[in-house]
Amino acid sequence: MKRLSCFVLVFITLATFAAPLSAQQQPVRVVATGGRIANNFYTPATANTAFRQRTPHKLGGPVSEIQIGFMDWMYPYTAETPNSTNDVTLTHAWLERASTGQVVPLTFSGSRTLVLPMNSTTPYWLSDPIPASAWTGAIPARDEVFWLNVRGSIPAGGKIPSGTPATHSGARFIVYPPANDPGTIDTTGPIPAISGGTTRTAGLPLIFLGRFTGPGHLAVIGIGDSILDGTGDSANPVPVISGYGFFNRAAVDANGANAIAMFNLTRHGQSAGNFINPARQQRQTHFLPFANVVVEEYGTNDLGSGGTGSTSTILTRTETIWSMARDAGVQKIIRTQLMPRTSSTDAWSTLAGQTPNTGWGAGGKRDLINAGFATALADGKIDVVLDCFSAIAAPTDNTRWLTNGTAKYVSNDGTHIAPAGNALLAVPLRAALLSLTVDDTVPPPPVVTEIVIDNLDPAPRFTKSSGWTASTSVGGQHGSNYLHDGDTGKGTKSALFTPDFPATGAYAVFVNWTPDANRASNTPIDVIHVGGIAPFTVSQQSGGSWHPLGVFTFSPNANHGVFIDNTATDGHVIVDAVKFTPVTTGTPGTTFTLQSWTNAPWNAVNLDTSFSAGFSPDGTPVTMTFANPKTGVNIDTPSAPDFNPSVNSYFGFEPSGFGVGNNGLGRFDRGESFTLTATHDFVLQSINWREYNGDEVLHLQWTQGGVVQQQVFSITSDPYTFTGVHADANTPVVITNASPTTSPFTGRLRFEQIFTALLQ
Repeated sequence: MKRLSCFVLVFITLATFAAPLSAQQQPVRVVATGGRIANNFYTPATANTAFRQRTPHKLGGPVSEIQIGFMDWMYPYTAETPNSTNDVTLTHAWLERASTGQVVPLTFSGSRTLVLPMNSTTPYWLSDPIPASAWTGAIPARDEVFWLNVRGSIPAGGKIPSGTPATHSGARFIVYPPANDPGTIDTTGPIPAISGGTTRTAGLPLIFLGRFTGPGHLAVIGIGDSILDGTGDSANPVPVISGYGFFNRAAVDANGANAIAMFNLTRHGQSAGNFINPARQQRQTHFLPFANVVVEEYGTNDLGSGGTGSTSTILTRTETIWSMARDAGVQKIIRTQLMPRTSSTDAWSTLAGQTPNTGWGAGGKRDLINAGFATALADGKIDVVLDCFSAIAAPTDNTRWLTNGTAKYVSNDGTHIAPAGNALLAVPLRAALLSLTVDDTVPPPPVVTEIVIDNLDPAPRFTKSSGWTASTSVGGQHGSNYLHDGDTGKGTKSALFTPDFPATGAYAVFVNWTPDANRASNTPIDVIHVGGIAPFTVSQQSGGSWHPLGVFTFSPNANHGVFIDNTATDGHVIVDAVKFTPVTTGTPGTTFTLQSWTNAPWNAVNLDTSFSAGFSPDGTPVTMTFANPKTGVNIDTPSAPDFNPSVNSYFGFEPSGFGVGNNGLGRFDRGESFTLTATHDFVLQSINWREYNGDEVLHLQWTQGGVVQQQVFSITSDPYTFTGVHADANTPVVITNASPTTSPFTGRLRFEQIFTALLQ
């Protein structure tokens, strides 16, 4: 890289990317009990392609909204496994409030139907939030029970993920021939007997989310192996409403009350080594931001039944997991002690009959690992080391299980905990959880800013060498002019854009120039970032409207930024402006343009109800789909469109673009809506309009990082650049024309081009 000069001041444009939560609005958290990931797939008899589910979930505090996440993957012994056989379709889902009997339907982007696509890496699909105002009477309070009801189907020969316990009193999961479906939805009370049906002990995996009405409520996620999963305690019926295993049992007190919101992210056979391995774990970490407390229990399988695991490796792995949790926003971490692991000659009925496994005896590797946990506690890396020994180990020898003369009293195989042991161990875990204080010092999320630096901005944020000439000869510049090198003095002219970043973070970098045939085809641009210097060579003969260079991490006070010079260039070098757009998920790949609606690869025609095409702009195959066109959307309140009055409609296509309506005209009028969905995470960058007047309004709803977000955008420019619309794979961006009634032609717009990029 060339020698950099020290110069630059900058003009910063503030643009809301993720608005801070209000003082009243809390983050999306786990708010109820009973949710689990799947531990297997169930393939029912060929005829049983329909299913019904009813499972109870108890709130851990008063909530202002509720949202349910569904999954279609499971975790066997080694790596996450998607449903590779079939889609799973939820045709109807609803919540039933036990205290009043009121039913509120679940919707998914306004639809009652949710399709969980096969072979997806998406960790969960979320319902639309249900606000507290949807429930009559008092707002939902702690210890209230909500019954989740689901009605769905799979193809013949298909399979269903199995996770959430469905054997508590009143709960049920049943598969049956669709011809025998009772045809009822939005009902209360237990699922009736269905002819030809088969009842299962577990239903769909799910996470019960929402927002508490205020701070201080625990939202707990458990990560670990079969010990925390509750293997050995899967009694039928489930002993407590929150589920089996000491982790789930700890969610309620001895009277089944004073609930703590808990989600079980564990799996039999798991290891810390698997959890930190991206090749084996791509979904689980996406759940961590929903917790303010994590209970972590890995190590049993890492050490192994024969004690062959490395002590230092296990401690390094668990510390990595704690860091991952902290990075996700988890405030408190509880680490369990590694428990006994023994053989027995008398079914673990006596102390004398037990022999610790190799490495699990006094002074062995197990004790060294537990000592490492104590050191981590003293160093502040974790917040609690749970005293498991006082509950389930022999008082005189914590390398052996507690006994009372009864066979398999607290352990049924020397490794896993029996029902009585889980009940005993739930007590100290619950006490540890209740000792924690959460959300008391959590600052509101910052307003993330977009930084734009123009060539007219003062030093030190924009600096340049001598020899540059200001010009306005070719349009398209940012600000009132741009600079060029006159195609002279090669290797002597340079410019540096150095933002004052408020904190270390990831930003997408865009460079603007005015294109012309006399421009250099080989302009060198360097991005100086945390990882070093990323060199680029761009042609300034074309493009130039905020050309993306990629996403990089920058730090304040480090002279990070963008450097442009004219070394060995073959034409005029342009210096105009650089934009740094905050990125919170993924890395934008190559920008690709969605246009030519009536031509390949779209093959879209008038009166289509959906159209899609496959792309590989970054070498990653992706399908982009436009669907669900609707008219008659009530947008009297632009920030909250009402889809209840809307009707299914069609897309209309014209040479200059497309729109939504009930005829063949490509016009997108006030009160019309459609969805844009990709099979890969993507960024909505900008849209070119036809019939743009400058006073139109769009309402966008999208799912980002598993959280449904929405924003109203006043379309004040053409093209209009969107900031912060990063959509998760297989989740729709719902675009609604919410223009005011005073807008000419009722807010009429036409989509000419949509610029988007995959997230890597």
